[in-house]
Amino acid sequence: MKRFYMLALALMFTTNSEATTITTNECVAMSYRDWQYKDGQDFYFNKKGLDVPSASEILGGTFTLKARGDYGTDKRETLRLDIEGFKETIGAFNSNGSGGKGGPFDFVTVHNSANDYEFQKTYYFTGAEVYNLLADGMLNIAVKLSNRVGANRLPGYTVSSYMDVEFAYVCATEGTPVPEPATVTMLGLGLIAIGAYGRYRKN
Repeated sequence: MKRFYMLALALMFTTNSEATTITTNECVAMSYRDWQYKDGQDFYFNKKGLDVPSASEILGGTFTLKARGDYGTDKRETLRLDIEGFKETIGAFNSNGSGGKGGPFDFVTVHNSANDYEFQKTYYFTGAEVYNLLADGMLNIAVKLSNRVGANRLPGYTVSSYMDVEFAYVCATEGTPVPEPATVTMLGLGLIAIGAYGRYRKN
């Protein structure tokens, strides 16, 4: 029976593997809207004091730009975007297509007239790119319009043109280790075996 007892202990203690749970969270580092009050307006969006995860925890991120104003088919009506060194000049707002860095717009909507366009474009960043942008705890985004991009004022509105920016990222964090099902089973078998051995000793 000693061998039986040793086997019971082995069942309990030789298998101690644990499964670590991974939790993913979306964090919004910046989300602002500013109104366009004049032609060729410049927009500056700044966020400080960001609590940034480690580089290994950041899976990736997106920057979404939304705008409405006097854009059209004139290629001189442009928008210059600068996300801490990542720069792009956007023009020709009369086309639709898939998003992505350097790609066309996600969608373009014409409101009321050919000079009232609303559009959205999404840029995708890797985890390393997101970390490099946020590592100093700050995020600075500039959007500059060419002089030919006018500010629209629709009836009933002081101004209808706007610039909307949102920068978000996804991070993964490890949760509390959870025993794997096989480990729990082996532990239970070990306890049962020790209980049976104890009853045998009494008898």
